[in-house]
Amino acid sequence: FIDWPSSAFEAPNTPIKLCIWGNSPVVAAIGSLNDKKAKNRIINILRPQEIRDIAQCHVLFVASASQSKLKDLLGATDGKAILTVSDVQNFAQRGGVIGLFVSGGKMRFAINRDASSRSELRISSQLLKLGKIVSTDKH
Repeated sequence: FIDWPSSAFEAPNTPIKLCIWGNSPVVAAIGSLNDKKAKNRIINILRPQEIRDIAQCHVLFVASASQSKLKDLLGATDGKAILTVSDVQNFAQRGGVIGLFVSGGKMRFAINRDASSRSELRISSQLLKLGKIVSTDKH
C-alpha cells in the first residue's frame, strides 16, 4: 500500500529496513515481521540507538514511550523516503506519516498526506480510503 521512490533502495532485492525506536505493546507484533516478505523484499527489523542511525531506515516505528524524542526523530526523517508510523497520540498531526489510535475499541490510523509527499512516499488510494486524512498542526 506504500511505494517508495526507486532511489530509496540500492537494488531490487535490497531488504526493507523496518526500524523500531522505543518500546510499546505494539513492538512485539512488529518484531514478528522480521524475515517476512513485502513486495518481494525481505523485512529486516533494526533497533537504532542514535537518531543519526535512522537515516538507514525505510520504515520507522516510534513507540509511544519515545515522546520526548519525537521532535528530533521527525526532524531527522522529514524529507527523507522514510515511512514514519507511531502510536504516539496525534502522531500524524504532529508531522508523522501514519498515526495509530484506538477509536470505538478498534485500532484505527490517520494519514498525513503532507508528510508522505515530503518523504516522496506514494500511498495507495485503497489505504487512503481506510484512514483518517489529517494535516500537520501549525502550532
